Amino acid sequence: MPSMSANLDTIINSRPPIRCPACGHYCDSQAVVCPACQGALTGAEPLRTNILKRPPVLLPSDNQGSTVFNAIAALIIQVLPAGDCITHHILKPVVLGRGQSSTPEYEIMDLSDFHAYAQGVSRLHCLLARVGDQLSAMDLGSANGTYLNDILLQPNERYLIATGDKMILGKLHLTLFFS
Repeated sequence: MPSMSANLDTIINSRPPIRCPACGHYCDSQAVVCPACQGALTGAEPLRTNILKRPPVLLPSDNQGSTVFNAIAALIIQVLPAGDCITHHILKPVVLGRGQSSTPEYEIMDLSDFHAYAQGVSRLHCLLARVGDQLSAMDLGSANGTYLNDILLQPNERYLIATGDKMILGKLHLTLFFS
């Protein structure tokens, strides 16, 4: 079995595909005739990454999403930059942190799989709880703090969450959505 670095070297050193000038089909860089239309590929230019004419548009950090989190809603937490999503029905308060144990009062959502320790996430970092038809966050006196949309949460104070809000636990970035 070839090594990963050998495969990467092959990809990096290979020539980019070419596009058939007649039909637009992407063809192997060594091809002379397009396999789709049988047209000649002489003079076809290799495809390169387009250079942006302007910088990418950044999404605004201020959120105007809904704060309604009714009884049938689920919370979707997207962990960045990986993009992995965790879906959770908040039936009782949930502590975001590291560890497995739960009590009758709350359960722990273990973020260890996302390198939570290296990211500065405390064992009991932040509490998410339903308050009527809304969801709140409360920093539990964590070592590295909790940010909600660029606002540092004061320990043991509740903050209202809206769908699309961004949260940072230590250095671990999350985006929260309601479904």
